[in-house]
Amino acid sequence: MIRQLVLLVLVLLSSLAQALEIQSWQTEQGTRVMFVHAPQLPMVNLSVLFDAGSARDGEQPGKARLLNELLLEGAGDLDADALARELESRGIEISTRISRDIAWVNMRSLSDKAILTVALDTLAAVVARPRLDEDAIARVKERTLAELRLAHQSAEDVADQMLMQALYGKHPYAHDPLGDEKSLEALNGQQLRGFHDRYYTAANAVIALVGNVDRNQAELLVGRLVSSLPVGEKAAALPPPERPRPGTTRKIFPASQTHINMGMLGISRKDPDYISPAGG
Repeated sequence: MIRQLVLLVLVLLSSLAQALEIQSWQTEQGTRVMFVHAPQLPMVNLSVLFDAGSARDGEQPGKARLLNELLLEGAGDLDADALARELESRGIEISTRISRDIAWVNMRSLSDKAILTVALDTLAAVVARPRLDEDAIARVKERTLAELRLAHQSAEDVADQMLMQALYGKHPYAHDPLGDEKSLEALNGQQLRGFHDRYYTAANAVIALVGNVDRNQAELLVGRLVSSLPVGEKAAALPPPERPRPGTTRKIFPASQTHINMGMLGISRKDPDYISPAGG
């Protein structure tokens, strides 16, 4: 799954029409790297993908997403406001995203050495040294709870979550990445720090790099970033989901439209009958 996501990231970041020449290697710390040399624009795009999606929440739904949201609420010596000013003053973009499988941290910067150095150092602080200040945790919690309440009022969101629960039952994919009110309110800084220390590691990361740097420069950039992370261990593989029983679930919802979702588990990529895409 991660390999396919990284390839997609490379395609999206590169914005190239022609076929991509993807170079790949693995660092001594176990980080997989995929690199595309793209000198057309004086830019560098770098994405760090951790196997730290909401499927890793365990008994605390919402933990992975809450941590991912907190990465830009202060890192290293910079609180949230100082971090935002540091990025804006140099035209650097850093953003985060999360799915059930993966937690992303994306950086975009000019390839000018002075700016790129600051961008990389800031990115390293974001992924390796989030502050997790109490006021930031409270602020992001409240924002997440508001999103959760809004989702509960959306027939589409409710139907989507019902489908995931029907398909996956007790599997880690079943719960909403947003979490639930009880879990979110109980989460604290120590628990979030523990999740970060376990999953935001070099061995549990994949890096996608596209831009106006050559292979030697790319290796130096990656090495500098990876050295900021603890080596750690790759996350254990998730258990395969059990085949759900056929059935229909209905919910009366106060909405003017009816939402109907249908779904089934797809074939595993490891299944002998799976047909790989050309070149995949």
